[in-house]
Amino acid sequence: MMQPVALFVSLFRTLDSKEIEHNHWAANACILALIAGAICAVKSSLIPACVFLFAVSYICYWISSQSKQKVIFELVLTTVLVGIFLLPWMISMYQSSGTLMYPLLGKGYHASAYGITFKSGSTLLGTAKMAIASFRGIYIIILILLGCLSLSIRPLNFGNLPENPSFSNRQAVLSMTIAAGLATIAVGILTENADPFRYSFSHLFPAILILIAVAMTDTGALNKNGVANFFIVAVFCAGLAISYDWALTKQTYSAYVKNIQFGLTNPSLVTAKQKSQYVAMQESVPQGETVLTRLDAPFILDFKRNQIFLADWPGGASLPPGMPAFKGPEALANYLVSKSIRYIAYSSWSLNHPADVDTSGPGLSSWFRLQAKLSHDFRDNVQQLAKTRKKLYEDGENFVLDLGTK
Repeated sequence: MMQPVALFVSLFRTLDSKEIEHNHWAANACILALIAGAICAVKSSLIPACVFLFAVSYICYWISSQSKQKVIFELVLTTVLVGIFLLPWMISMYQSSGTLMYPLLGKGYHASAYGITFKSGSTLLGTAKMAIASFRGIYIIILILLGCLSLSIRPLNFGNLPENPSFSNRQAVLSMTIAAGLATIAVGILTENADPFRYSFSHLFPAILILIAVAMTDTGALNKNGVANFFIVAVFCAGLAISYDWALTKQTYSAYVKNIQFGLTNPSLVTAKQKSQYVAMQESVPQGETVLTRLDAPFILDFKRNQIFLADWPGGASLPPGMPAFKGPEALANYLVSKSIRYIAYSSWSLNHPADVDTSGPGLSSWFRLQAKLSHDFRDNVQQLAKTRKKLYEDGENFVLDLGTK
């Protein structure tokens, strides 16, 4: 979440720099493509914001530029270079996940490629409204307010800029603001508002930071009226954010304080008992064999000793023809053995993760509803297999199954 914040700010600073107007268009294309490629490689949900940012900035650049040909050359080269810079990552994605870029260039090993997908009960318009009105809606309101203030400070100028402009003619502030708003809605629709704060933070937060910085540092904000107006808007935004959901705000910041207190004690993430349990658990599996794990602390395992697969959301992504879901424990066992996965390491933590929730109610995102159903099905199948397969290890909290031995 924090890496793309820095990258988006870096991309904004480049687009907004007055020096970029004096560089050769090919040099500009190289640096812009490098930053954009880095953003896209962090997480696929960042691609819409990156695309919108480039689209708006190049439209503004086209309108204000005297050399339309230069704009076209730079845009084409930037697009090509983004693909080149992403190519190593795309090849790695294809090797591990069966697609060069999900979902634009194929679904790969994703569950939806095997016909397992959520069925949304909402219309496109309804989902868009939910995206705007959900938890992150408050940040869009702040974004709009700050955007209006910043644009009043730094007015639009699509004409020819003076020889020594204080900022470029790509309208980076406007581009970043529009991109953050549109991407929030687009990602909300694509994910049906699953975990909106997480998926919107990386582009909304830098946009808000940028608008605050513009409002505070631009010369137009340094006069008495500008400072007063900014102070009023800032106080209003803060009050709006706090009062939007006071219970959630209080809970969130209380958790932050507890996390800081916890961190200052420098605790160990795992206990000595847990370490010894994981060592004994892994030693029960022959060296070099593949293990499918669903554990609370899989990072303790020795990844050099065995090939270890992590079932984050079981069935969410799997090797062709897809992990069987809702077909019973034997179908799961036969599938895993056919992929040379003979051993399953499981923990009691997984029995309660995710918690048993009402997967039929409208309050749960269809995306999370599907993930919960798949996880519950996997849990039930493993519990059944534990009654029919040999247990190589068990300590009351973790166990290892040998699917090849009944």
